[in-house]
Amino acid sequence: MMRTKFFRFENHGSATMPMLVGAICLVAMLAMELPLKAQTPFPGQNQVNQLFQDALSELSQRRLKSAREKLEKLIKEYPKHEIVTHATVDLAKILIDERSFDRAIELLIPIADRPIIDADVHNARIMLLKTLGDLQRFKQGIDLLEKWWKADSSNVDTGRNLAAFYLQSGRADEGRLLLEGLLERTADPEVFNDLLKLAVKSGGIDSLFNTIEGRKARYKSVDFLEFTVNCLIAMRQDASASQRLREAPETQDSISLLRKLARLDLDSNHPELALDSYKRVEQLGVRDWENIKAIGHCLFMLKRIPEAIRTWRLTLIGGQFSTL
Repeated sequence: MMRTKFFRFENHGSATMPMLVGAICLVAMLAMELPLKAQTPFPGQNQVNQLFQDALSELSQRRLKSAREKLEKLIKEYPKHEIVTHATVDLAKILIDERSFDRAIELLIPIADRPIIDADVHNARIMLLKTLGDLQRFKQGIDLLEKWWKADSSNVDTGRNLAAFYLQSGRADEGRLLLEGLLERTADPEVFNDLLKLAVKSGGIDSLFNTIEGRKARYKSVDFLEFTVNCLIAMRQDASASQRLREAPETQDSISLLRKLARLDLDSNHPELALDSYKRVEQLGVRDWENIKAIGHCLFMLKRIPEAIRTWRLTLIGGQFSTL
């Protein structure tokens, strides 16, 4: 990242001041000229803008043929304009709507193959992978994803998509192993959710639980607790999940774990315990409507009706929650 340097000029005598002032003015004049050169308008900029706006207008009215023709004209006549990538992604979307899948894929692949540096590349990958998945062209999707994964194995989305294509193509073990390795490296909750869904579908939740238990040292304590508790809940062992959360010191400093514990306590008809968890969430600085609404709900279940009403009313009038 570029950093601005600040220079301090000291007064070493009146003779040097005019020279310094002249130098500063010269630098300022040069600096003013640079943006002007960099901002030289693109030839035909007005036509580009008009074509693109017309295409978007037609697209918003579902006039696909007219929108497609305008985007094709823009791309053909102004191939070096910076908007061409965005226009190409929009054109591919229209082609998919028109069921011209092969041509859409042909347009998307060169964009999707670029390093992910902007929204257009990201959107091109999403659109391309969805199209290949819908068409059940799993091999083509896997070939692309493996190339992207080899280029950047730190990209969680690429790893998750590659695992999903493995699973859809019957390579379940490869998909599961990829997700397990990715979870150990990133502790990403979405990766865990993918693994949990796979375990639920295959009936292997206990296996996932044991795998995470056996690799406890590879996770942060709060992540380990979150993952194992979610496994217990998926196995309908709510009592064990509640006990594990209540005994772990990490729970008291984690908003998500406290809320999970509170929900378990409510499900087991212990609103007094849930109230303690929601109040602890408030102590951690969370004063949103969802948390205050939950506190009022607990108070209501405990037959503390006036307190519950006062809690909700204070929120509605913008009051603070410090009276409880």
